[in-house]
Amino acid sequence: MLFCERLRALRLSLGMSQYEFADMLGVKRVNITHYESGERTPKIDFLRTVCEKCVISAEWMLGIDEKPVRILTVTNSDIEKALDHIQEAIEILSMK
Repeated sequence: MLFCERLRALRLSLGMSQYEFADMLGVKRVNITHYESGERTPKIDFLRTVCEKCVISAEWMLGIDEKPVRILTVTNSDIEKALDHIQEAIEILSMK
């Protein structure tokens, strides 16, 4: 699958129109149309933006990997929330 096909597949998997996708990525809709049709090749900065905003591997976007790899990003806030839930569960279980 080519980059243009993967870009379109990614956008559709996110349930976004070209307008919404372009807005999220900070480009014009016409750019998305050109990239998805294969009429133009985006610059490397665009690939980086797509990968960062959509949390997807560049290897998949470039056709190096066959399976899309969603990159998991975990923040300190996510960890703190998870620890709070675990602590609450421990307290509930210790009451029984």
